[in-house]
Amino acid sequence: MQFLYCSFQKALLAAPLLFRAIRKKEGRIMKIALCGIGRAGSEVARAVYCRPDMHIVAALCRPESNRAGKDLGELAGMPFCGITAKEISEVENVFREHRIDVVIDFSNPAASRVLLDACRKFGINAVICTTGFSDSELRWMKKIAREKSFGLVYAPNVTVGVNVLMDMARVAAQKIPDYDFEITEIHHRNKKDAPSATAKRIAEAIGRELGLKGEGAVPIHAVRAGGYIGRHEVLIVGEYEKVHIVHESFSRRAFAEGALRAAKFVINKKGWFEMADVLSEPELEAVDMA
Repeated sequence: MQFLYCSFQKALLAAPLLFRAIRKKEGRIMKIALCGIGRAGSEVARAVYCRPDMHIVAALCRPESNRAGKDLGELAGMPFCGITAKEISEVENVFREHRIDVVIDFSNPAASRVLLDACRKFGINAVICTTGFSDSELRWMKKIAREKSFGLVYAPNVTVGVNVLMDMARVAAQKIPDYDFEITEIHHRNKKDAPSATAKRIAEAIGRELGLKGEGAVPIHAVRAGGYIGRHEVLIVGEYEKVHIVHESFSRRAFAEGALRAAKFVINKKGWFEMADVLSEPELEAVDMA
């Protein structure tokens, strides 16, 4: 029985590799570079491992990271995969060595800057899920993307569900503009930026509908506690009633699936995009990798 169990486990682990070989022969496999191998990045690696239409070919980490030189499988809790994590300073060499269709980034603003300089130079598309950028950094990102040498999806609000919350909050602001709007966001204690980039974007969306401008026009309350993955609430209160819209991610797989959907969207595109653009198109089962 133990022999049969081990054989079954090995077959399950080998199945994605077999499917990838079939898809590779058919010419429909997406080659991904992963930047940032923390909790969200590792979830992306595990999600891609289970998909026959995608394959991670390179992994990047921050300078002097203890993850550099280690196998991605070891770092992400998967079987050995033969992909060695390299420091972001080596990104141009990585881009020369591998054919890459899209980079998915869950790192930090400094690493993202180095990454995007290389994407711009090599014409490699990117999905940027990193948060904590300054206003000037965001302006720079938009500027280089709009030069149209590559495609960039800026997706700090990468989960599908939180974008639905944003749409609902926007509709509420249109329908009941005389109500009071407040946002509360809760994340794990180690998240550095507060309020979150997603909360700021929700506030901006509401503010546009209400004709309000400037930081703080729609109040945001940021909480950093325990192991919260991510929760965003919009409280809309009138004199006699309230509307309460909540989105909560209870697994980082939600981030991974949103990032992979954005990666499929941006293939063969150039310019600046956001998750609203991604969700405005039906999700493709297969991508034309021409």
